This record gives sequence, C-alpha cells and structure tokens, in this order.
Amino acid sequence: NIPNQWQPGNLLCHSPSNAKRHGTKVIQKAVELAQSQSDIDFDLIQGLSHQECLERKRRATLFFDRVGRELRETYGTSEVIGWHGNSAIEAAAYGIPTMSHLADWAIDAARESLGSLMDYNAVINVGLEVKEIRDRILWFFNLPEEEQQVLSNQTRTWIEMLHSYKATGPALAGVYDSII
Repeated sequence: NIPNQWQPGNLLCHSPSNAKRHGTKVIQKAVELAQSQSDIDFDLIQGLSHQECLERKRRATLFFDRVGRELRETYGTSEVIGWHGNSAIEAAAYGIPTMSHLADWAIDAARESLGSLMDYNAVINVGLEVKEIRDRILWFFNLPEEEQQVLSNQTRTWIEMLHSYKATGPALAGVYDSII
C-alpha cells in the first residue's frame, strides 16, 4: 500500500502512451496559455521506462491524462475517447489530482455500472477545447493549497474504493468462480 505522495507545487505532468490519441498537442497549447498567466511547470513524460515514468509522475502537483480521439487508421473511428486511462489511475494512486475529458455518455455508463461509487469519482473533468482546458488548469493552480490537498485526498480515496486490490479482488474472484 503506497501512501498518498501528493505535495503542493506548480508541476503539471502528462505521459501519453500515444501523443496523437491522448490529445497532447491540445494539452500543450492549453498549458502554454496557462503559463502566460501563472507560474506552471510542465513535464511531458515520453520515451522512458515505466519505472522512470512513475518516478516523474509521482512528483506532479497535477496530472493531465487525455482529451484525445480514437485513431481512425487504427480503430476505424475518430470518436472522442471520453474517459481516463491507466496513466490516470497510476497518478491517482499517488494521490495526484488528475484531469481528463469524461464524456457524458461515459459518465452515464459508469454510473449505471457503478451506481453510487461514481459519486466518488475524483477525476477532474475538462472540456475538449484549448481554452476550456486552460481554464481548468488555472482553476486548479489558483485553488488554495488546502483545497488542492482535499482534491488529492479525494483522488486517493476514489482509487482505494474502485481500483485497489481490495476493491477488485472479490469481483475477479467471482468471475473466476463462475467459469471454473
């Protein structure tokens, strides 16, 4: 069990497995706009081992996951992804407040599947446009440190409730038991 690692600061991290699919160019434009208004450092984490990626990610004050689209050439569609990925879960496990675009249809499907657990979803939802993203980044970094800490604690609690071994183990055991 890794304790909450969040520390106050001004570091925004983003570690796309596929920059095009994660909307990295849009995120970079939004960060540049935010940096013109606030002292924000940006760490684009790419081309590293998984361990190095985690080490850099755990230093983040805020983690940005994705605002991307599926790749038509790979997946046959260019639909908005509309949900967070594994990288967001890794950052959130450290207690790092995490942003991603969460589409309405995905939120509805998650609420149908998870019920009241979705009330604890701590991923900070962002729009798809550069200015919307900039505004959410600035919103976070303009929060008092105490409120950022509350978001960090909520993020960590959400991970423990939904993605920890204690949360997923019994469900997986039920699946295994049903097929054995």
